[in-house]
Amino acid sequence: METSTPIPDWFEPDQNILDSIPLLIVFKDKENNILRVNRTAALAIGAEATALINRPLSDILPNDADYLHKNDLKVIESGESILGSIESVTAGDGKKLWLRIDRIPRKDEEGNVTGIVIFAADITGQHRAEARLRNSEALLRRAEKIGRLGAWEWNVATDRIRWSDEMFRVLGLEREGGIEPSYTSFEARVHPDDRKHVAAALKRSLKKGHFKPFRFRTVPISGSVRYVQVHGEVILDKDGIVTHLRGIDQDITERKNAEQKLTDTLAELKRSNEALDEFAHAASHDLKAPLRAIDNISHWLEEDLNDLLPDESREHLRMLRQRVARMNKLLTDLLQFSRFGGDRSGAEIVDVEEMLKNMVGQGTFLRPVEMECDNLPVFKTVQISLQRVFHNLIENAAKHHDGDIVKIRIRCTEKQEQYEFSVEDDGPGIPEQYRETVQRMFETLKPRDEVEGSGMGLAFVKKIVENLGGKLSIGEASPRGCIVTFHWPKKV
Repeated sequence: METSTPIPDWFEPDQNILDSIPLLIVFKDKENNILRVNRTAALAIGAEATALINRPLSDILPNDADYLHKNDLKVIESGESILGSIESVTAGDGKKLWLRIDRIPRKDEEGNVTGIVIFAADITGQHRAEARLRNSEALLRRAEKIGRLGAWEWNVATDRIRWSDEMFRVLGLEREGGIEPSYTSFEARVHPDDRKHVAAALKRSLKKGHFKPFRFRTVPISGSVRYVQVHGEVILDKDGIVTHLRGIDQDITERKNAEQKLTDTLAELKRSNEALDEFAHAASHDLKAPLRAIDNISHWLEEDLNDLLPDESREHLRMLRQRVARMNKLLTDLLQFSRFGGDRSGAEIVDVEEMLKNMVGQGTFLRPVEMECDNLPVFKTVQISLQRVFHNLIENAAKHHDGDIVKIRIRCTEKQEQYEFSVEDDGPGIPEQYRETVQRMFETLKPRDEVEGSGMGLAFVKKIVENLGGKLSIGEASPRGCIVTFHWPKKV
């Protein structure tokens, strides 16, 4: 509470003088009736000044009169002024005003309080600006806490440092612990092995006038080292002299731990894949050796017992060699499947139509193939992978066809980042309930004695396509047949 000299009740300033003052001025008696107002106050209330004279405040400001008068009574009863009180009122237009109010008592010659004079400054704009500033500061503190960001500023000339509250937490310090922000208190929280690195980074910023981000570890906080990322800026004066360094320190421990975990996982995955590759190669070699022996022995038996073997035994030997060949093909496909990891190296310019014509022209499929190509691109890709996809799809169509000649139509639609290829045949097609099943390893629609195969063809296609970020789908062609669609990246 502040005090001021009371105003004599005989003092009646000229109305013109009152109207020229930009403050809200109100003269009231002890019963809360308005005696005089200036133009500024009348405008705020929303009425003519003359219409307010001798009216109680409750008629004019019904929502605020009681609490305003309660504060007036403190002055009336004590006879002491109250200065600088911040209060809100609802103006005549319904808007809320914030006022800084001085209440000064009016006294008669005997010193008795006869009324009160109110001087009020409209600080609504300032109050709102301060409220926005407080909200912004609260939001900033919240963002710093969520992001684990500590802000700091270093005045190079005075060697004074300021920190935000979150900076204390990033460094593992207590705000109320009596520690003042300084380079010494900061350095004490830097891991001993990183102190030279941190000092060199800051020195370089001062020398070059440019801040380069860096990282450091803290001394153990709650038993564990924390990792901190530092970003900043260098402030120069008009002569190019460094005056301040400003920046943020972010606790990136969780990100660092996640990066390390990912690195360890990738390393372990690489070791596992290498071991699996070695195992697959060894297993394939070790299993193929006895298969070759079985195949050779079956031929030797047939040659040695040529005149003694009945036809049934010859058929058994033929079936044995067929099973050996099937097993040998299965092991070869399985080894290739395990080794393929979506290698994107070795990309070259590929004319897809020319590649397909050469493939079909070699005549290596089970049945003759007539191929029609439509809008196929020329682009840079891994040819061996794309060729394997088309070869397996055409081979499947030829193998399962029920006619003498296989008609294949291959089309391409260009998408934003991929090509959509479709391979359509005129065979018996694949029933809808089996279209997902046939994409799995070792799955075939017909028994292997009817259609020879390892059941790896579509599984291999699916793996290649998906490892390059595409997808595979199987549909029904019209009027008959099967259509396989896959997406292939434009850039690898």
